[in-house]
This record gives sequence, C-alpha cells and structure tokens, in this order.
Amino acid sequence: YVKWYREGKTSRIPQNVVESVRIIANTDYIIAGHNGGLNENVCHILMAFKEMGFSYSIFGSCMKPRVKEKYLLQLYDNAFSKSDNIISRNPIGYRWYQSHFSYPAELKPDPAFYMNPMDKGSVNKLIDELGLAQFFKKKVVMITTAEPAPISLRAFDDYSTRVQKISAHRKFLASLVKKILEETDCNVLFLPHTIGPQENMDDRKISKDAVRIAKLDNNPNGRCFVLEADLDCRQLKGLISKAEMLVAERVHSLIGAVGVHTPFVCLASDKDTRVNGMIIELAGLGEYVYHLNHPVVDEAMKKILFVMNNREAISEKIAKLDENNRIQLNEIGKEIIIPRNERSY
Repeated sequence: YVKWYREGKTSRIPQNVVESVRIIANTDYIIAGHNGGLNENVCHILMAFKEMGFSYSIFGSCMKPRVKEKYLLQLYDNAFSKSDNIISRNPIGYRWYQSHFSYPAELKPDPAFYMNPMDKGSVNKLIDELGLAQFFKKKVVMITTAEPAPISLRAFDDYSTRVQKISAHRKFLASLVKKILEETDCNVLFLPHTIGPQENMDDRKISKDAVRIAKLDNNPNGRCFVLEADLDCRQLKGLISKAEMLVAERVHSLIGAVGVHTPFVCLASDKDTRVNGMIIELAGLGEYVYHLNHPVVDEAMKKILFVMNNREAISEKIAKLDENNRIQLNEIGKEIIIPRNERSY
C-alpha cells in the first residue's frame, strides 16, 4: 500500500485505510517496540519499511525473553541489526537480549514515565465536569483493574479453570473494596484504564462486577464509584495525582502514579515479567507489590494500610525515582536522531 501510494496508485488502496497509509508514507522515522509490542510480525514490517528507505529505533520494548527458537532469533537479529538504537525498558528482556545478540543496547526506564499529567487547574476542572467535586471532599483511593487474560493465565493458582479464576478475582476485589471502605475514611474510585474494544477488555465491566458482588452503591455522591468516562492518558495521570493512593493491577497506571508521586500497591502475579522486571527490579518498589497467586484479603489490606500510614515517606521515595527516571529518559531521547526529510509524496 505504501509503495502504491508513493506511485500515485491510491485507487488500489482500500478507502478505509488510505488515510493511515498516507500518514505512514510521509513518516520520517519509526520508534518501535513499546509496551512489549516487538513481536515477529513487527520485525517483518520494520524490515520491509527499511527496504523502502525508512529508518527506525527500538525504544521501550520488554523484548521477548521466552523466545529461544533459532529461526525466530535470526529474525530478531535481522531486525536489531538494522535499528539505529536498541533500548529495553525491562531488565528481564534486556538479559535475554544480551545473551543472544551482539549489537549495542541500553536498559532504561519505560518512556511512559516521562509523560506529563494535566496541570492542577485542569484536573480540578475535570473533577467538576465529571460530577466528582463532592466525592473528592474526602480522601480517595483509586483502583485500576486488569482484563481477564493475565488473571486467568497467571493468577489465583488455587483455581484451575479460566471461569473459576475470573470469578475468584471479582470476589477478591469486592472484598478488598469493602475492607477499604470499612477500615478507612477514604472513598473508592475505580478508574477505567482500558476500554474495549471487546467487552472483556473493558475495565468498567470488571469494576462494576466487583461493586455489585460487594453489594455497594455505585454512586458519585456516595463512597464508591466506577468512573465510566473515556479519558486520555494525561487526564488519567492527573486524576491519579489527586489520589491518597492507587491500588493497581495495571502496570501503566503504576507508571502514572510514579510520575505524580502517588503511593501505590500493585496487585499482580508473581509470574508477571513486567512487574518483576520494571517495578520490582528496575524501580526497586517491590515492597509495594502484593501477589495474586494465593491472595488473602486481610494480607492485601495490611499492605494498603502500611502504604497509607507511610504515605509521605513513600511519596518522597517515589519522587526521587521519578527524578532519576526523567534524567535517564532525557539522555536517551537525545540519542535518537530523527531526520527531517523532504518528501515529494
């Protein structure tokens, strides 16, 4: 399609993708691999683009530490050999890279750590627009929930089937929310980190299931509410800055919390390589992780109360981490030289 576009043969391109093809054809540079997205398909696409004259860097990839097959390693080797920069955000994937490939690479924090939130005035305005001004008169504990896949694949080990694990997960969340409301004076706000495209990828459904099981009133004028607005990253990060703390199953919501120095408890499987690598090993925040392999509500609540009771010290610790992350990301950003090409198409 890109070749056809460059040759002026746009009539051969399906109309529903022609605008995307136009944007790609006029792109000066590609930065690939964020969010673990450097799979085999992406490698093939990058090399095809390279043949058409595109240049690229790989930045922020978790890499593929489970890949051992020789033919796949050769494919990755070809893609890495043509990349201007190779930067991993996860020490687990970085070690895989070092053991199989010889091209220079670096280990740096996830680039999302550098993303800025809305300014404070805009966040306050957003809270008003969402009808949450009364809700925020109390301290707010925010919660982000994970879609069924990581739960059914890697968590709740006492259950064998997917349905059992998902059901246990909802019940655990329900009990935990009730504990928070009973043992603290905080309100609880569920944030929709991901919405769709499929129903089982909609955080709002998971959150509302938990609230329903807990027999709580989902009400912005009460103490527990599931936010349904489709917000962008800056808005979500701005809201997290207003939280007393974040209870998070979403890794990127944790990254958002670090950027605004909001203390958190991470709920995750002990098999989650993103949490093990990025949050525990690289960020050094393992004491704020609670594993969901054999979860006990009282144990999780104990960790939540620990974070609340030490909020100021933890916030200062996270602020130092945030400062160091920004220094490293600023340095690595300068290494990626993006050309400005004159194009005739």
